[in-house]
Parts: sequence; structure tokens; C-alpha cells
Amino acid sequence: MSGFQLVPADGGCPVTLPRGETVIGRGPLLGITDKRVSRKHAVLEVVGDQLRIKPVHVNPCFLQSSENGDLLPLETHEWHSLNPGFSCQL
Repeated sequence: MSGFQLVPADGGCPVTLPRGETVIGRGPLLGITDKRVSRKHAVLEVVGDQLRIKPVHVNPCFLQSSENGDLLPLETHEWHSLNPGFSCQL
């Protein structure tokens, strides 16, 4: 295991991420049922001691940094580094 966990904002159970790629979206892994979220909405990748995300769906993913709190849309099909304390929204 990688040591990275996704902690759902709604208080659901944390999800431990394995090394390599994990597809996230609507479904049982994260408990998302909103039809605006694709089953394959984004890819998370654990590379060494880094975590990154690549949105792969036309509906955006958003990133909120712990530094300034702004919610910013992420460029589709581009890798974005995630730092501790960052929040992602699908």
C-alpha cells in the first residue's frame, strides 16, 4: 500500500490507495451516486511518495488547496500534483 488515503467529505470511510493508478468516479469505491459524475471521472496515480490526479471526463474536477482555499477547475487529460490537505471535487 502507498500510505495515501481518500477521506470523503461526507464522513464516509477512508479509502486507502494502492500504488499505481486508481480510476475514481460514480460507484461503490467512493459511494458517489450523482449522475453528473462519470464512472471513470478521473485517474489518481501514486508515484513514489507523490499523488497526482488526471481528470478524464468532460464534466470538470476541482481542486481546493489548503494554502488559499480557492476552488479551481482542473485541466482535462493533464496530470496535477496533489499535496497533503488538498481537497478534490468531482
